[in-house]
Amino acid sequence: MSRKHRHRENKVKKMHTIIGGYEKVLEDLGTIEQVRSVITGVISPHKSEQEEMTFQYFTDSGLKLLAKTTEAIQEIFIVCEDGDKQRVLDELRTRGHLKEKVKKMKKGKSKGSNKQQNAQQRDPLDNYRVGKNDMPKEKGTTLKDLLNPEMLKQLQEKSSEMKAQERAQEDQRRQAEVTRREKEQKELDNNFEYLLNNSKQDWKQYK
Repeated sequence: MSRKHRHRENKVKKMHTIIGGYEKVLEDLGTIEQVRSVITGVISPHKSEQEEMTFQYFTDSGLKLLAKTTEAIQEIFIVCEDGDKQRVLDELRTRGHLKEKVKKMKKGKSKGSNKQQNAQQRDPLDNYRVGKNDMPKEKGTTLKDLLNPEMLKQLQEKSSEMKAQERAQEDQRRQAEVTRREKEQKELDNNFEYLLNNSKQDWKQYK
């Protein structure tokens, strides 16, 4: 059950409702020598799997904690001198008020032993695949591999036929271009004015 307070007892300044059974905990926080005051903050409707108090971060005036229950979460602010922040945090940990998740490093195992253990735990098929890593990789299956010989032969013949047609069409286009240019040149050769201009003679002589 939560209790509503709007006053101060010792160093605990009760600005909001105190959730769960944290009243005794807050009073204990106020007994820390470096703590100037403990202020209860806003209550959030978010829930926690279990009741615990966690450190969130340092503020300009001290520390911010979160008091968590299975019904709600409440902000707790601890006011202290700037130089005492870390000392207060250490004292909270010493008194067992904070629950923190710390990942422990495994000791006594080298990388070599880990690799050997992993190799022993692999099944035979995995070991076979590891052994094949040094071998050249095979090419992926293509459409050519899926066709039967007869169909593949037909496609190759069709491809050759299409290439021959393309070459013939290209030859026809080149020949047509050559013919067009020869025709234009012949017409120019029969043009008296064109011949006169190219000869650089005075056309007035022919009037």
